Amino acid sequence: MFALIGVLLVSQAADPHPPADKRRWADTETRGFVSTTLDAGYLYLKPRVSIGYGQPHYKWIGIDLNPLLTGNHVAGWAGVRASLPLVDLRVGVRYTHALRRNELNPDSSFDRFEVDQSGGGQATYTTLETELSGGVAFKYAEVSGLTSVSYISGVSSGQYVFEEVLRILAEPPWVVRARAQVGFYLVPGYRNFTFGPAVDVLDSTKRGGVLVRAGVVVRVVLNRALEIRGNFVPAVASKDRLGLIHGDFTELGIRYRWASGE
Repeated sequence: MFALIGVLLVSQAADPHPPADKRRWADTETRGFVSTTLDAGYLYLKPRVSIGYGQPHYKWIGIDLNPLLTGNHVAGWAGVRASLPLVDLRVGVRYTHALRRNELNPDSSFDRFEVDQSGGGQATYTTLETELSGGVAFKYAEVSGLTSVSYISGVSSGQYVFEEVLRILAEPPWVVRARAQVGFYLVPGYRNFTFGPAVDVLDSTKRGGVLVRAGVVVRVVLNRALEIRGNFVPAVASKDRLGLIHGDFTELGIRYRWASGE
């Protein structure tokens, strides 16, 4: 993967004046639009359809529709979104149907086997979610963060559930999250290739105990439509022992963007 990134960086650096169809989304006209974002990688597919007004993928307000398909669950998110250059706010609801995991009887701690062999059923639940994210670019790096509050419903009274998107074993209803990351510019004068640390903290407030994840993230912007993205953020502190399913490896692939009128 890193060899491919190196080749792509060389090709990008050799073309300092990209054609008009590679200009920034910030350079597009303000208008009504339909746009799509497609994240695809190992064992996941996350298309997103946005209907809004403004500059697509940059500064706009509208509706987001976000189905999600993985080997472990299917889900769908729908809500409203307001996106500005420095901050992004999403408020909506997500319906999740687990393909392998059921609700769990309460316990002080769980391991991977207990979660994956949870009665052979398929948990189904709804998550109301508010998420605020943002970022600032500096000379040598960009700093970004995310915070969210989630309310899980539809789980049987007194039961726990593994929230497939947040990747935390929760006692409903509340889960809060805060994430921070730094992306250093590894090529001088070239801000489209970043690599750096990330820390992610989640808390199922009723159950107690904090999940902490830490690792690295990589992002390579090839042009305004195409990116390579990777999150390698495993769990480093938790009351549960869930291995890789506790970590954030949800972006290990490509992101493609499109908008009507372009």
